[in-house]
This record gives sequence, C-alpha cells and structure tokens, in this order.
Amino acid sequence: MGCIMATIDLLGMPVVPPQAPSKGRKLLANLGELLERRAAKHEAGKKRLMKYLEESSTAPLFDDLFDTLTKALVRVNLPAAYVSDIADVAPAAEESLEVESDLVDIPYVSWGSPLVIDANGFGWSKEGLVYLQTKLLWRSFEELMLEHNPMDKWDALKWIFRPLVWKDYLWDQNAGRSVCIETHQRTLPFSFHNCCLAAGMDGDVLREGVRRNLPTDVLNAVERVCRFD
Repeated sequence: MGCIMATIDLLGMPVVPPQAPSKGRKLLANLGELLERRAAKHEAGKKRLMKYLEESSTAPLFDDLFDTLTKALVRVNLPAAYVSDIADVAPAAEESLEVESDLVDIPYVSWGSPLVIDANGFGWSKEGLVYLQTKLLWRSFEELMLEHNPMDKWDALKWIFRPLVWKDYLWDQNAGRSVCIETHQRTLPFSFHNCCLAAGMDGDVLREGVRRNLPTDVLNAVERVCRFD
C-alpha cells in the first residue's frame, strides 16, 4: 500500500512540497565566473540608465561631472607637517567578497587645558581644535590633488565654495508659517572660513586658486548646488 504525503502539518498549516532547483540557475563554479556575472550585471544596469537618460525629457543634472572629478584638479604646496602618506587612491572594487576587520579601540586623549567640553564630556583644548581645523583644511586640498576619488573631491568643493552666509527655511508650527534662519560660517567650528583662520590662510585667495583650476562645467555644478545648500 503506497504512502500518501499529508497536505497539512500537525498545526493545520499547509505543507509546501519541496521543489527541485530550477534548471536555469546553477552554482557558481569559481571566482572568475562570479566576477564575470557581476561585470555583466553592472554593464546591463549602465545600459538601462543610458537608455533612460536618452528617452527622459529631463536632462541629467551634471553630465559627465564625476568622470572629470576622477582626475587631479589642482596642485598645492602643502605644509610638510600636514602632508599625509596617501599618494594616490586606487579605484574601489564594486563589491567585496569577504570583509574581515579587527576593530581596535583608540582611546580619546586630549592635550592642553580644555577650552570646550561637549555634551558627551569630551574636552577640546585650543591646541587640539586648531590642529584639527588646520589638518581638515589641508587634507581637503590634498583630496583635490588625488585621482580616482570623485565623491571626496565633490564634498571638498562644496565645502570650499559654500556661501559665507546661507539661509535655512524651517516650518514654525506655532506661527503657522515658514521662518528663515541665517547661518554664518563663523558659528561652525569646522567650516572652511574657520579652518582658514586656524591655518592662518586667506580663504578668498585659496578659493580663487581652486576656481582657476576647475573646468567650467564643474564650477557651474558646484555653484548650482551651493546656491541651494
């Protein structure tokens, strides 16, 4: 007498019969096949994007902008004390097969007498704050001299060309209307304005030097973004 498989389990729930693996899917044999499939997937996505841009009535915001930003934009004589050991930035892989990291706790140790103590109880000495501001300034310019780091360059350019005073519009629920709040860069400790003061540099001179090195399309893109920042 043949055995009949039950269609419900002990709790009265339907039992889904096991299905054979689809013939269209197969296990990846090796790493090379995996990389080939990822490359093909990336290329197909790129073609879909290009087709969309060609058919769309709205032109792309910044055409070929990030291709331009992969190259070095400026040359700057950085102070030796603030030059990092990064000579270039290699193109990052699209995906990592394995991520192994040994996290190391880095203790927070300030030096000098605390000038400012934040909400977490960390003290900022004047020397530490000025050093970090100066380091941020020159590290941002160093990003403009590297290659294969378009997003880092884009962030640095927006930081450098951000207006000295900009407006934020907020909704005041009690008043039932929008209110405009003006913000000056001097109120933010790590703004381009304050970092230039910490480094003893003229911000207008640095900004003009970058402007002269920028291609017209990149400069226009930065100005359009900073206008509404």
